Amino acid sequence: MGFRFRRTIRLFKGLRLNVSKGGVSVSVGEPGATVNMSKRGTKTTASLPGTGLSYSSQSRRTKPAKPEVKLEPKPTDRVSPRFKAKLLMYVLWAVLLLSLMARRG
Repeated sequence: MGFRFRRTIRLFKGLRLNVSKGGVSVSVGEPGATVNMSKRGTKTTASLPGTGLSYSSQSRRTKPAKPEVKLEPKPTDRVSPRFKAKLLMYVLWAVLLLSLMARRG
């Protein structure tokens, strides 16, 4: 079983700051009608004090929609002239060696 932490701090009459391991929230209201706002959304509670009867509704905070990213094809990477020159030199050497080997054999 894990540890829990929760602390309620009364700021003004009808305004409370709730601090817990999961985060911080603010409650506004008196016994009988309370609105609690946190990073998860807003919870509204209405009750008949002393009877044990209550009704709660919660509206969850939705994350803003991420903008749609359109992927554009990348332009082909250009080959540097220096690389082309080295490649051409290696190909010419390979052709020369192959032709010499063909004459010997």
